[in-house]
Amino acid sequence: AEQQKQFTDSADSYEFAQMSGETIAYNLSGYRRIQIIRLNVNNEENVQTIYDLNDRLSNLDAEKDADEIARIQSELDALYATADARAKSVAEKLANGADFDDMIDQYGEDAGMKDASIRARGYAIAKNSPLWAQNVRAAAMALAKVGDVSDPVRTGDGVCIVKYIGDVAEGAVPIDEIRSALTDLATENAKTAAYDAQISEWVSEADPAYYPERMQ
Repeated sequence: AEQQKQFTDSADSYEFAQMSGETIAYNLSGYRRIQIIRLNVNNEENVQTIYDLNDRLSNLDAEKDADEIARIQSELDALYATADARAKSVAEKLANGADFDDMIDQYGEDAGMKDASIRARGYAIAKNSPLWAQNVRAAAMALAKVGDVSDPVRTGDGVCIVKYIGDVAEGAVPIDEIRSALTDLATENAKTAAYDAQISEWVSEADPAYYPERMQ
């Protein structure tokens, strides 16, 4: 019930929870699961430059500013060149039968995809996902059937190849699917509460004196 209210009020929090590997007890509608192979651009300075250039592009008029748009696009092409080339090579390997998981292991630079549980579950994405770039959303939602793989698409920090691995069932997750995770969480919460209570008891019994003025 807590997640239903939280996620319904904020799709951002739902997607953050999915990405971080949090135990999910309630799923929003319209989502599918994907895996990605992300090839990063060269460095953080280039990422910031890409962000700035895309921001400038968003404020230009396609007809009035055609020359400026072409110039900026040329700059972007140069910044993406290495990542584009690597993504093209990976896409060719996939087209020739390479395993997507193997390609993640060999080339992927997305931290979440290195986590076995997050990779197995995949990322949740929808048509209007707030945490995903528009072109990644479009590529993911355009895949017709489970198992399909997209062409490389540019993101703010690199180039992604997307695989459609399944659909997210809307609503409450069956308890048997998350019982173990919830048991572990409840156990850890109980341990923390017991520890805090014991510390509080010991401090009370010790009746310590405090001299905050000596810390001045």
